[in-house]
Amino acid sequence: MEKPMSPGLAVFDLDGTLSRHDTMFRFLFSEAGKWRVIFYLMLILPLIILMFIRLITVRYVKELLLKRFLGGKPLDVLQERGADFAEKQMPGFLYPAVYKALQTHRDQGDTVVLLTAACDLWAEPWCRKEGIIFIGTRLEVLNGFISGKISGPNCYGINKRIMLQAFLDEHQFSRITAYGNEKADLHYLRMADKAYLINNGRIKVI
Repeated sequence: MEKPMSPGLAVFDLDGTLSRHDTMFRFLFSEAGKWRVIFYLMLILPLIILMFIRLITVRYVKELLLKRFLGGKPLDVLQERGADFAEKQMPGFLYPAVYKALQTHRDQGDTVVLLTAACDLWAEPWCRKEGIIFIGTRLEVLNGFISGKISGPNCYGINKRIMLQAFLDEHQFSRITAYGNEKADLHYLRMADKAYLINNGRIKVI
């Protein structure tokens, strides 16, 4: 039996595409204080440089930050704080034109997916509020506490394409429209019938 075909699929990245800020850092600022996070970033600056020249992975550096500031905290407490962050802070981060594009897709009946490296603690509650689907990075939970490690793939780069394809294997759409903002997003932007690149909130057709 063929899978039912939906009108269309719209895929949005979060950080740099919908949001002008990196939401992970903003969430960590709210949890630990801005200057504590910045000081730690200065301490691990050599590792950040190694990440940018691809000698260590983005995942490795990301997990250092998550372990340092979220590791060992109760899941239920962080879920509550993540939901509060999604409701009260994230709306102020959004580029109006890109958010309007998301609303237009949703209102015309398209399935809307947030495909993001941002973590489930804050990105998934925002998706529930908006009535869209979250496909992103999930944090490992051990005995009710956040470990600081990532569970499964870090939804970044080629992993975005792999995770989106897994979703497409279960659903069919008449067309795919995708929005991203950086070279790493090309992995999934190339899967779309129409793709847009976001530059400081301005939408350009690729």
